[in-house]
Amino acid sequence: MREQVRDLFLHLMVLFVSVENFLFSLILFWRNNISLNILIDGYNVIGILHGSLEQKRNDFIDTLIEYNQIRHHNITCVFDGWKSSFGQSSTIIGGIDVIYTGPGDKADDLIKRIIKAKDKVWTVISSDREIVNSTWIYDSISITSSQFEQRLFQALSNQGKTDNDFDDDEEDDFQRYNQNKGNPKMLSKKERLIRKTIEKL
Repeated sequence: MREQVRDLFLHLMVLFVSVENFLFSLILFWRNNISLNILIDGYNVIGILHGSLEQKRNDFIDTLIEYNQIRHHNITCVFDGWKSSFGQSSTIIGGIDVIYTGPGDKADDLIKRIIKAKDKVWTVISSDREIVNSTWIYDSISITSSQFEQRLFQALSNQGKTDNDFDDDEEDDFQRYNQNKGNPKMLSKKERLIRKTIEKL
């Protein structure tokens, strides 16, 4: 009888470990494969002081396409078109939703309307103060242009690395970003959200 109880206990332990390993693997799969809804203030990232603004814009879109082939997020990039005589336009280029605002409408205003609609939880890429404030007010997450650029080019340069190598880089990247913040365990809710989002970018 005792041997039967012992065997049953051992079988249950093996089953428990197997289920635990499966759940852990499932969590890792979800963490590494969840897609963000990224909303980019295009000219805030690339600037406007360029010899050929159109070429710079097209180069940035090409970079986003390459990045998205690696990270697989849902990306919308908004550019000012308010000085144009054409209406607002939206087109899909290589999986990137590119929006140009219409006459009299600025990218900043359109981005704030999109955030305010609250149909998605957006990761908003901009260093514009009004956009940053609106992002947090309407329950989305704000990442600065410089933080995004760093993650963008890090993802492109890490294509040949293993997942473990990339995770190590993510932790190092956040430690540099947060080096003046003190103990990570004392981070505010907002700072924790920023950290987790940066890790997924």
